[in-house]
Amino acid sequence: LVLLVGLVSDAVAQDENPMRMAVINASERGGEQPRTQIVDILYGNEAIELIESEDIRRDMEDFGVNEKVLRKQELREKFRSRLMRMVQAKRIEGLLIIDVYNKGRTLQVVVIGPEGEELQDVRRSIKRGQLESDTAIDVLQEIFPVLGPEVLAFRERQALTSAQNDPAKTPTETDPDTADPDNGAQVTDSDVVDGNAEDKKDGYFARGIDIGAGY
Repeated sequence: LVLLVGLVSDAVAQDENPMRMAVINASERGGEQPRTQIVDILYGNEAIELIESEDIRRDMEDFGVNEKVLRKQELREKFRSRLMRMVQAKRIEGLLIIDVYNKGRTLQVVVIGPEGEELQDVRRSIKRGQLESDTAIDVLQEIFPVLGPEVLAFRERQALTSAQNDPAKTPTETDPDTADPDNGAQVTDSDVVDGNAEDKKDGYFARGIDIGAGY
């Protein structure tokens, strides 16, 4: 059984640069089942590269980020620069923050974009902290039409910045046919954090993705 979320264009099928995403549970109590439900839907899709939440948690403290910052809107706004440094250091283009509250009756999914900005705050009523697959798909159907274009625009800005900063594209007396296209440039960690380095996975993410979930 395959369930489709959003639309698929030819660009997705030809693009070798999937969207890098992570789903992290920031709930004070519960929340792991909804996180697992959403991860199971996203897992295995060629259009998405999932990053393990444990990998993010190991480095959250280094960026001054904890579950409380992820959970509270005012703290996400206050410490957006920290979130931006964290997601760009981990090369995350879409971070889904899961919270379950109101005695397990409300699910909240906050979407953080590739520059640490809050894109969406999606909420659904659930029962006993359990997220059904149909509801999870409904949440993703609401998220990707917003997240996809933001990632596309971000990659376009990155590509433009890389082109402008590439010494190989600066006119010189060197024969362009023999010039080193990389010009000996190296990507450093600071380049990645500042968002000025060329991402090895830069590309064009189509507006809409194909999400499959099956037995």
